[in-house]
Amino acid sequence: MIYTSGQIGKRFHVPLRVIYDWRIKINRSFHAFGSRSGGAFPIPGDSYHRYGFPEWLVNYFPQIPLPPKQGIGVIGHQQLVNLQLRNADITTLKVCAIVNAANPTLLGGSGVKGAIHRAAGPKLSAACRKLHGCRTGQAKITIGFNLPAKYVIHTVGPIWDNSDDNHQSQELRDCYWHSLELTDQYHLTSIAFPAISTGAYHYPKHLAAQVAAAAVYEWVYTQPNTGIQTIIFVVHDDKNEKEYRWRLG
Repeated sequence: MIYTSGQIGKRFHVPLRVIYDWRIKINRSFHAFGSRSGGAFPIPGDSYHRYGFPEWLVNYFPQIPLPPKQGIGVIGHQQLVNLQLRNADITTLKVCAIVNAANPTLLGGSGVKGAIHRAAGPKLSAACRKLHGCRTGQAKITIGFNLPAKYVIHTVGPIWDNSDDNHQSQELRDCYWHSLELTDQYHLTSIAFPAISTGAYHYPKHLAAQVAAAAVYEWVYTQPNTGIQTIIFVVHDDKNEKEYRWRLG
């Protein structure tokens, strides 16, 4: 897989920039980049939280090359994964699948889910009724009906109550993970995500952006044979755009 960095709207996977910073610093501080027999690397624990990366990522550092002069990193050999950030109406995007930040019934409502159901037409609600709901963190798929997108992937994000941040972040991470799994299973090449749970479910936008970036990075990095070519983060307000820009570019 090839990851590139660049401007918003172009091909990039800027989290690698952060990893490269760590990679260079570690390489300078520890001869031969630590123990190549699998030893742990002394990276401060708060770095994982700060940049939104899960701790499993440290196990992959020995496999990540130093960035070449042109700023393009190559991991694996399969294909380019194009990540984008757009401030747009997700219902207008002509992609293989858009993600619906749904409620457990999978029926319409306010926010993104209401907009998607209105744009898709009444047949979408009828198709969703046949799915018999969805649990938090899980995902189900229907066709897009009147939408430009061929499919809609419905996922239910957690309702933020500040009682168990770890549990809720895991549920939110699962939304992205299972949506990408469905995209791959249906051999789709592009998917667009809204900022799941940041509307009526009140998940803090800065934390949600952090989880989203980490979850997508984790999935793509651990799926070298995926057919997905484009992943789009879609926002519709300046606050969310700022949070994603900070983490992605």
